[in-house]
Amino acid sequence: MGQIMGACTYPIVNIEDVFVADARACEQAIRFAFDLRFRCVQIEGDSLTIVKQVNSCTVDRSTLRPIVEDIKGRLRFFDRINFLNAIREANVAAHVLAREGPWFSEERCWVKKAPKMVERMVAVDLI
Repeated sequence: MGQIMGACTYPIVNIEDVFVADARACEQAIRFAFDLRFRCVQIEGDSLTIVKQVNSCTVDRSTLRPIVEDIKGRLRFFDRINFLNAIREANVAAHVLAREGPWFSEERCWVKKAPKMVERMVAVDLI
């Protein structure tokens, strides 16, 4: 419905590469949705690799395996959960949060709204 249900930034350290960062972001999104008691969730990300691995029924043999297994292990807590690939331009809010997140020393969450930095960027993007 296009409504903001929440947003979070998490300090993630010692990231080996962009795929690990994207997988960790997906993992955190699922934890956040669970904590808010959402039952039907759609997770969108611009990493097709992560979306494919999470949707796959085969065993992941990459370095992402522990993260992907953790994600898959949490699926049972939802009535419905979908993982979709979104083009980078459609994922502006996530990129703003990812860019601003390292400035925070701890987890920051917003419920039923977005932080001002996201609202400004998304508003500019919609014009």
